[in-house]
Amino acid sequence: MTTELIAFLDESRKPTRNPKTGRVREPERYYYVVAAAVVIDGDSPNIRHQLGQVETEIAYPLHYRNLSTTRRVEALEAIDRIDGWDGYLYETVRPLPEAGYSEHHVRAKLVAEALTHLNSEGVVEAVLETRAGTKTDFQPLDDKDYQVLRKLQRQRVVPNSFRISHGDKAETILQIADLLAGARSDWLCEVNREAHARIGHRVHTIRTVFNKTP
Repeated sequence: MTTELIAFLDESRKPTRNPKTGRVREPERYYYVVAAAVVIDGDSPNIRHQLGQVETEIAYPLHYRNLSTTRRVEALEAIDRIDGWDGYLYETVRPLPEAGYSEHHVRAKLVAEALTHLNSEGVVEAVLETRAGTKTDFQPLDDKDYQVLRKLQRQRVVPNSFRISHGDKAETILQIADLLAGARSDWLCEVNREAHARIGHRVHTIRTVFNKTP
């Protein structure tokens, strides 16, 4: 067992909505959230085991987007009972317009903020959910994360020893980050604030990007 800190990152991107009607308020404006679940590497097998038990209890895959409102609350309460992980959130400070803010650019800013901050917290490796659709189209998307890391290393913001990799749905600890990101983006977009209220106390830090008004 090792005592290295490993971060598991996932994301959520949603448009703002009218809280009374649930309709998209400004389809051209959206919040983007990257969530991290940080664990001690030696604790990860036990955390994965407990997540498997939660998924069995809920009888549904632990992916925020595919869960009903009731199951989301059940899932969040269940992961709250799992010890050994800490949450961190990185988000846009306001809903960003589609024009002038490409999704790739916004994500790169959030990933850079996350890697920089997590390194300062003692994390030595980040596992990001792959954006693979097929084996022919995933590489350019995942390569962008390596480009962000190399830039930070050239700037000496993070050390050359800092590592990133990509995991798919088989990496169950990414489910924690998925649930955190989904609950937080629902809260920001005023879709549903109950979910984040159930898990917000497990989040140590919330950091924002694009803090200056253009």
